[in-house]
Amino acid sequence: MSSVSRAQTPLAQAYHPRLGRFVSEEALGDWRLKLYGLAAPEKGVRDELHQRVFVGRPDDLTQMRPVELTPTGCVWELGIVEFERRAWIEDVIGNEAGPDIARYMGRRFDGLI
Repeated sequence: MSSVSRAQTPLAQAYHPRLGRFVSEEALGDWRLKLYGLAAPEKGVRDELHQRVFVGRPDDLTQMRPVELTPTGCVWELGIVEFERRAWIEDVIGNEAGPDIARYMGRRFDGLI
């Protein structure tokens, strides 16, 4: 390992908790969707739904470029995905009493990630 400790590298300082909050339930045909928002805790979650994802080298942020139509997930989004995954297993596909969609739809993440 180099003489610079991991705690002093820029990546070690990159994580800051984000607020994840349920925004709305939407219907698309027979599908029911839960929409979530993410924001810095001091800004709060707004109802606009948008995302911009950029990739590049951490040592040269001037070369960042937008990601085009590629599924991705950041550490904050993955926190909500994990919540939804567990809820889906517990309430629908792993529920010994049978699928309970109403219970699943009633579960909503709201907190810091």
